[in-house]
This record gives sequence, structure tokens and C-alpha cells, in this order.
Amino acid sequence: MKSIFCSAYAAPIGYYKAIVNSKMIMLEQHEHYIKQSIRNRCELATANGILILTVPLSERKNNMQITAVQICYKTAWQRLHIKSMETAYKSSPFFEFYIDDLLQIYKQQPQYLVDWNNLIHQQIVKWLKLKIAFEKTVEYQKVYEAANDFRTENWKNKSSIQYHQVFESKLGFISNLSIYDLLFNCGNEAAILLKS
Repeated sequence: MKSIFCSAYAAPIGYYKAIVNSKMIMLEQHEHYIKQSIRNRCELATANGILILTVPLSERKNNMQITAVQICYKTAWQRLHIKSMETAYKSSPFFEFYIDDLLQIYKQQPQYLVDWNNLIHQQIVKWLKLKIAFEKTVEYQKVYEAANDFRTENWKNKSSIQYHQVFESKLGFISNLSIYDLLFNCGNEAAILLKS
């Protein structure tokens, strides 16, 4: 059975757990952009609690198709995101394993949010060594028959995966952060944990 997912920036762990447990994936490319969602935000754990990283966007109009949403590069947000990841995860076991790839990706400046999200997603799939068929939607459909539709899923607390986090002794375990958190803390074991 197919599963369909919205475009997402370094999506939550639950999103990737659902992907790993699907046979075929469709990535939505034609929905309307939804503000304050995983489409341009991800959450990391820092010494001071959860930090939300947001991809800044140019002007957005109501009911704007996600393929038309452009990224704003007036600020050095990519450098800030990398710096935030370094501050939060430099002491994690696997951060050094992924940082070089991230530095290369975060130097790129695609015009559209959906292209940025696809770049990040492709790298995460590569790191997780996923052998799952992916396709992109060619038009918007409100309902997909015979498919698991995760496009409007609220991913808060959708992952029961437990693992050691850098600031767990201070903050307690924080579930369902960005997939970055699982990768930086667990490395290759991340794919195994997602399948459990």
C-alpha cells in the first residue's frame, strides 16, 4: 500500500518511522502551504530545551501551492542552523559522521522550499540506507484511495522510540524531535530503531 507524506524540513522521527514501515512513498508536491508546520520547521534538543529551526520564506499568499513558496536568503539562516546543530550536538556520538555532508547541503540555495526539503530528505534517506520506492505527486488530490495519507498528520508524540540523548540527564527524554536528533545520537542504529 502507498503512503503519502507532505514535504518536510528534517522531519520528526515519527515521520521517518512511518516511511520506514511503508512499502511505497509519495511525497506531496502540490498541496497548499501550511504555516507553522514541519514544512519549514524542525525541532532540536539543546541545553536550554527545544529549539525550533525555521527556514525563512519570502512572501506567502493564502492558498499558495507549496511549489511556489520561495525561500528568503536575506539572512544567513543556513549558517545559523549549522551553528545551532553544532552547539546542540557536537558532543553527540555521531555528529562528526554527518557534518561534512550537511555543510555541503547547507551551502546550496534552492529557490523553492519544496526543492530544499527534497535535498534534505534525499540525504536522510541515503544516511538511513532506505530501499523504498519514492515518487512525487504530479497534481493535488484531496483523497487518495487505498493509500495511507499522512499529509495532515500531527507528528507531536508520534514516536515511541527511546534512545540516549545528549541532554537527557538535564531535560529528560524528548520524543519525536527532528530526525537529525536520532541520527546524531545513534548513527547507523537509527534505521534499526525506526523499524522497531
